Amino acid sequence: ESEASPSPHLDEPGDIRLARRAGRVGLENLGNTCFMNAGLQCLSHIEPFAAFFLSGRYKGEINATNRMGSKGQLAETFAELQKVLWQSERPA
Repeated sequence: ESEASPSPHLDEPGDIRLARRAGRVGLENLGNTCFMNAGLQCLSHIEPFAAFFLSGRYKGEINATNRMGSKGQLAETFAELQKVLWQSERPA
């Protein structure tokens, strides 16, 4: 029986570098996107979930061969959003 490694958290030391304004960056609404932005920001503040993407661990879970999938594009885009929200000093 294999034991899963514990999920990283954003407040734990490790390979995840956080910006001074980490997590305090809002998303700019483009037209009627406020509901989507609220959901994305909620997901971004679930620490183990955000750390999973910031650490790059998500890359090992992408199924690039599924004909009906996005070939990892959605995961890659969400990971980029996490970098902007948690590791960038620029507004999102």
